[in-house]
Amino acid sequence: MNSIWKKENETNENRALFIETCKKKSNLIFEGGFAARTNGDNLGFDKLVYSKKIPLNIYIEKIKNSAFVFNTPAVLSCHGWKLGEFLALGKAIITTHHYNELPADLENEKHVLYIRNEDELQKSIKKLMHDPTFKHSLELESRDYFEKYLAPQKVILRLLERS
Repeated sequence: MNSIWKKENETNENRALFIETCKKKSNLIFEGGFAARTNGDNLGFDKLVYSKKIPLNIYIEKIKNSAFVFNTPAVLSCHGWKLGEFLALGKAIITTHHYNELPADLENEKHVLYIRNEDELQKSIKKLMHDPTFKHSLELESRDYFEKYLAPQKVILRLLERS
């Protein structure tokens, strides 16, 4: 599930590309899409709007059971709470590049798979679907990154070190 942001064209286009690419894959079961905007103006993405409302607990369960997830910045190029959520859940993450400063770099093909275009997205999906050993390694490394840098006790320790 993704929001459609009025002033974030790149975000919307990246998310639409992911949704459309996944929907085209016959060997992939894709559920989700854009959440409809409350004012009804879906900025031309109406065909990609997911009509169901999903309770938070079901959303989390579906993310846990997903083969992989997609991450891209939202408002003001900020990689928000979803990135931390995906890392905490130990997901295989396909992502566009980060603009924010992170506690440590996320390494391509170690913690995440970085993409810049449709071709790289397709190759990343194929790799995750056909190489379970690599996918599992990515999941372990994403969770390890969370434990090292983003777990609440690690964040508190970093804050205390700075004061």
